[in-house]
Amino acid sequence: MAKIVPTHGFLLSGRFQNGVFCVKANGTGYVRTWVRPKDARTNVQIAQRGRFGAAIDAWKALPEDERKKYRDRARFMGRTGYHLFVGEFIAGQGDGDGPG
Repeated sequence: MAKIVPTHGFLLSGRFQNGVFCVKANGTGYVRTWVRPKDARTNVQIAQRGRFGAAIDAWKALPEDERKKYRDRARFMGRTGYHLFVGEFIAGQGDGDGPG
């Protein structure tokens, strides 16, 4: 569904019929043709989805005081505690430890 965002007039964003309204980093808008995303289901892609799922489950199981520590750290980075945790969890998957 397309959204209208008031700026200096209006800005469309999102999908509408067969077009996708996009915005570049510099703020200029453009339209491209919508293409159905492909789900390749490669082993690498499936493994990455598993890592994300494990990270989300780990965040949900995290005690509130630990979540607050992540939120406090993330604030100085312009991120959320959730995103910081998930990023560190996935980065730590190489050694099997998760975040830390």
